[in-house]
Amino acid sequence: LMYLVFIAMLALHMSKEVLSAFGLLNDKIEKANTETTARNASFMEGLETKAADAPEQYSALYVKAEAVTASSNELDSYLTTLKSNSIADLEDPTDYEVMDKPDHFNNLFFRGDNYKPEGQEFIDKVNKYRVEMVAILGDSLYPEIKTAIQNNFSTEKETNRDGKEIEWLQYNYEGFPLIAVLTKLTQLQADIKTTKSELLGKMLGGVQADALALKNYESFMTVSKSAFYPGETFDGSIILGRVDPNTVPKREELTLDGRKLVRGTDYTINGG
Repeated sequence: LMYLVFIAMLALHMSKEVLSAFGLLNDKIEKANTETTARNASFMEGLETKAADAPEQYSALYVKAEAVTASSNELDSYLTTLKSNSIADLEDPTDYEVMDKPDHFNNLFFRGDNYKPEGQEFIDKVNKYRVEMVAILGDSLYPEIKTAIQNNFSTEKETNRDGKEIEWLQYNYEGFPLIAVLTKLTQLQADIKTTKSELLGKMLGGVQADALALKNYESFMTVSKSAFYPGETFDGSIILGRVDPNTVPKREELTLDGRKLVRGTDYTINGG
């Protein structure tokens, strides 16, 4: 009998250690999420400034970035609310060793083998995010990110170790200790923030690459006089001129015989 009690105590001790490990992992992911959120916010501030300074070049990108932000924030906020509600009644939200019961999310999401409205809402929110993000990417934009989104936010059935197909919500969230579900939700938030960061970075990088591409330049030559004779030293300059229609001067000060010229009346800017 004492041996069985010892084994039970050892199993209980190991269980508490596992719960604490989940808690520490959750804290680590939370910290990384905070840092990624700050980087994404800084990125959006910089992009907003660029869109204001050079709307022809950055306004379309800014519109897409806002769509990415809106979709990401909606799912992220929903997950934050789920997590906050699940630990609202705990005296110490950092005491992970008491978060060993599956009751909260089992009662929130499931009714027997069926879903409660809250469970279906969770699935719908994840599906909506995936569909919206794929739509923003379109058919040919960044296929590797699109694949990651479809994999990370898939709600298709999962196959368990016995080869049996299980519904996504049951497979990932039913019967797990509270701290394990919290960690899963925090990781889902990490996937949202990382997806946003990678996507915005690639979108901006693509715009900047186009801006710097040599296809947007043409060569021009200027000379000090119209003709050179044999034996003379050629005096001229070869210039790379910007012809990108998205790159136009903010201001011109052109005069002809002392009269100030007006854009659109006296001259136009073609091809940037």
